[in-house]
Amino acid sequence: MDATVPVSLDTVLRLRVLGGFRAVRGGDILPGLHTGRLQALLAYVMLQRHAPSSRQQLAFALWPDTSDKQARTNLRTLLSRLRRALPEADRVLIIDQQTLQVRPDAPLAADLFAFEDALAQADADAAATKPARSQALEA
Repeated sequence: MDATVPVSLDTVLRLRVLGGFRAVRGGDILPGLHTGRLQALLAYVMLQRHAPSSRQQLAFALWPDTSDKQARTNLRTLLSRLRRALPEADRVLIIDQQTLQVRPDAPLAADLFAFEDALAQADADAAATKPARSQALEA
């Protein structure tokens, strides 16, 4: 996404992965992301968002009991389904022949990111007063 183009609130993809999966864009639930594997793929990539995840790593994580070849085939199929289920997937994810990663400039909001930010704030407040750290952890 071009950094000079403003992001409208209705184009932001909002993901909830903690306490039950939900994907919303522009107030509309995206129904195509209802399968466990698609949700697991998105959650995994979000957790690893600061570095690319190799396709081999993803395939093994999602299909540990299958052959490498079958796991890679399954991942290709899953990525195809993801592109159909997630309009403008390329605005959110970098998908190439070797890796998958959340775009650093993605129009994406996630409860997981807010949770990680609150934990980081609590760590930063560790040297501060105990009430400040407690407040960050409660958030």
